[in-house]
Amino acid sequence: MALNLDSGTLEETLLLDRLSRVEGSPAGYFAMHMHLSDLRGSNKQPHFLSIARRAFDNLVNNADAVLFKLSNSDLVLLCREVMVEDIDPYIEKVRGLFSEDPLAATDPDAFEDRLATWYDLANSEDFAAFFSVASELSVVAEQLQKKRQLNKSEGPQEMPGEPMTPKVLGAINQRLRTTRISDLIRQQSCLRIDPRDSTVRRHRRAERTRCTRHKRFHQ
Repeated sequence: MALNLDSGTLEETLLLDRLSRVEGSPAGYFAMHMHLSDLRGSNKQPHFLSIARRAFDNLVNNADAVLFKLSNSDLVLLCREVMVEDIDPYIEKVRGLFSEDPLAATDPDAFEDRLATWYDLANSEDFAAFFSVASELSVVAEQLQKKRQLNKSEGPQEMPGEPMTPKVLGAINQRLRTTRISDLIRQQSCLRIDPRDSTVRRHRRAERTRCTRHKRFHQ
């Protein structure tokens, strides 16, 4: 089931609101929290995350399921009366997408899956645990949103460094005068246009000639 959401509303806020409504009658509900925020930085590229979200489109469009896309890139799937086994293929699609990331690795002997955590919301302990997780994620998302809004209202940030004052310009000029140009330039191509000939001849001047001209320019 797709949601018609206000673009200014945090997904974390919507998730908490939905959980509050589910709390009164949680039978048949479960949640799956996919920890994409724990992926390596190189795997958290926007296009990869977009593919991971779209992997659940068929399920969301054809079942009583809602996918929440959190601010930290995590995904939360909230389902009602959906077989857990029916969710596995979608999770495996995402696992295959990030197969080279340690987060997607599977350990037959491990009790928990690092990629996804399941909560049976009909179980009071599971519900309380997941509601606590969702609340913490909501606080972090609100802080991040406020920080972004503050940075946006302040406008462009000043570039680091000293202002370009006459004193600074003088120091730069002095540094250029004492720089050994010969250490930076070895050969340089130049063009000579002969007024007696319409053709352009290419020459290479020796380093000594160029350095001499450079010194004369600054004298």
